[in-house]
Amino acid sequence: MMSKIVLSPSADGRTGLRISQVDAENVARSVDGHELHMGSQDLIRIADYASARGFKVASFMLADAYLVPLNEDEQAETSDDMVGLLLGFGGDELEAAMRDEYDGLYVIGVNLIASSSGRRISVRRSGYVETSIVQEAERLLESAWRELHLS
Repeated sequence: MMSKIVLSPSADGRTGLRISQVDAENVARSVDGHELHMGSQDLIRIADYASARGFKVASFMLADAYLVPLNEDEQAETSDDMVGLLLGFGGDELEAAMRDEYDGLYVIGVNLIASSSGRRISVRRSGYVETSIVQEAERLLESAWRELHLS
């Protein structure tokens, strides 16, 4: 089921992050709270953050300048290269490569695998999330949001 990352006040008055389900028939409907609008750099930073905290970066979802997803073969090959770059040299190096080697490509999602459960968390552009481990995803994304100052 598709969900959205939402910032909203908690019972104690602090702003917190939660994952809110989105009606599949009306994905554009607003959810209570402020939605995160994550782009390529945010997704790379989340991948880097997650990999340092026990998550495996399985792949990146990539698109061209018109945000049309790349064909399956090109996406798999480029994603593998990008994951290798991220794990070998870090997020800053991958962000630099996005401006140079991968100019014209955009990260539209990242697939993470939780090492504790082996389950997948898919975080996408504009704050969409797909996962069966909602609480674990919320903990990861809230700590990333606080530490990385995501918008």
